[in-house]
This record gives sequence, C-alpha cells and structure tokens, in this order.
Amino acid sequence: MLELVNAQLLEMRYYDERLDDELPRRYDLVGAAHRTTSLLAARRYSALARRLTAMVAEVTEVTEKVDNALQVTEDVYLARVYAAAIDTLRVPAIGAAVDRKVAIMRDTYTALYSESHANRAEVLEISILVLIALEIALSILR
Repeated sequence: MLELVNAQLLEMRYYDERLDDELPRRYDLVGAAHRTTSLLAARRYSALARRLTAMVAEVTEVTEKVDNALQVTEDVYLARVYAAAIDTLRVPAIGAAVDRKVAIMRDTYTALYSESHANRAEVLEISILVLIALEIALSILR
C-alpha cells in the first residue's frame, strides 16, 4: 500500500516539475509568436496550441490514472492506511498544484486558439477587400 502511495507521489512530483519547466518555455514561445507579424502567424499559433493540447492531455491522462489507481472499498484497514499515507505525503496538495498548472496551460491554449482564429479572420477580410478592389479595378478598365 505504501509503495503505491510512493508511486503516486513520484508521478505527481514528476509532472509538477515537468510543468514547472514547461510553463516558462511556453510563455517564451507565446511571446515569440506574438512578436512575429506575418500572414502565417495563425499557423504558428495553431502549432503551439496543438503542442499545449498534447501536453495537457498527457498530464491529465496520467494524473487521472494515478488518482484512480486504487479504489479501496472493501478493506477498511487498508483504506485508513492509504488515506493516512496520502495525507502524510501531501499527494493531494501536489495534485492540486499540477491541476492549477494544467488549468493555466488550458487557458493559454484557449487564448492562443482565439488569437489564431482572429488572425485567420483578419486574413480572410483582407483577401476579400483585395478581391473587391481587384473587381472594381477590372470593371473600371473595361
């Protein structure tokens, strides 16, 4: 039972540290994507959003598996030992930190998706205006 709790603690710490390392890197990538102004900026946002989604999915999947690794229902003694070990090693606190970081990554994904969508809409509007101007110029030349 204690080995299972230690394994859960290890998984949570691993993803907590991984997210600690990943969040500043993502902020740098978002900043770099914001500094570039081109018609292909929407693609950069989309690629970054896909990477964020993959990371969130991976962390969420593993943390859910860790949370559901043991469903102690029949043996009351094992349930007490498990609950005491989980509380003593502060696994829920680390899990909450991981959940907060995943929420930040989800919010970042949502913001990037919105910005990507806005950039695509802007490109479409510009191309429609160019086509209208081209149509007017062609009708004047005839």
